[in-house]
Amino acid sequence: MDSVTHWLAELDDGVPVVLVVFSGRLVLVGDPRIVSAEHLLRHAADVRAWMAGGGVDASRAADVLAGQIECLIKGEPLALPVL
Repeated sequence: MDSVTHWLAELDDGVPVVLVVFSGRLVLVGDPRIVSAEHLLRHAADVRAWMAGGGVDASRAADVLAGQIECLIKGEPLALPVL
């Protein structure tokens, strides 16, 4: 089953969050100067549960999250589709 994790890394200026998919794993990468570690941790847990509950793969999850970058940055609740 695909999985999700998160990392903090200083990214190029102006890029607060990057979504990376490789080998069935979605990685939420956030710049700690902009994005809270707690937000990324909570979002990763939410996405992990959503993926497991609906059989969503990492690529599909990244597609859904791509439209919600601002929520990832601000720590706002994600609008994950009901499956």
